[in-house]
Amino acid sequence: VHLLAADDFIFRHDFYAAISRMPRCGVYLANVQCQRLDGSIITRSRYDLLPGPHHQDGDLHRWLATGNSNIGGTACVLSREACAWLRENGAALAGPWFDSAIYPACMWTHGVHYFPEVFGGFTEDPAGYGNQRDPIARARYRAGAEAFFAKPDVRERLGGLADTLLARVK
Repeated sequence: VHLLAADDFIFRHDFYAAISRMPRCGVYLANVQCQRLDGSIITRSRYDLLPGPHHQDGDLHRWLATGNSNIGGTACVLSREACAWLRENGAALAGPWFDSAIYPACMWTHGVHYFPEVFGGFTEDPAGYGNQRDPIARARYRAGAEAFFAKPDVRERLGGLADTLLARVK
């Protein structure tokens, strides 16, 4: 399942082919680029994670705990099982906190396979979803993230990492 927003794009469909050849993980992560509305590149992500699969190992824990694991939907493809777990625990109510807190939680609970190539990206739009500062909406999404991280199944699977990830939600 690839959760793309209106400003996300995939320009290398071999991401899906690469996923099909890999061992089963809950999340498949690739690098992305951020570009302006005119198409000029602002930046390309490069995650500080070793390429390949990670299942609750030290490298993954270090990366998730440092706060450098803020990723976007363009970079992640979820397994059906991971997507179902997120849905069952109300993760959608976290809104824009998905990138910085929910995806990393799913990486820990379901495993992640990291591809260090750029497969897609997103467009930075000053009027876009990620730049909204409506305090009422932000409070609602924060409450959604807090509810997700308060779920017994989520807390049990994440342990102390639950509080670390929730702290990113401001």
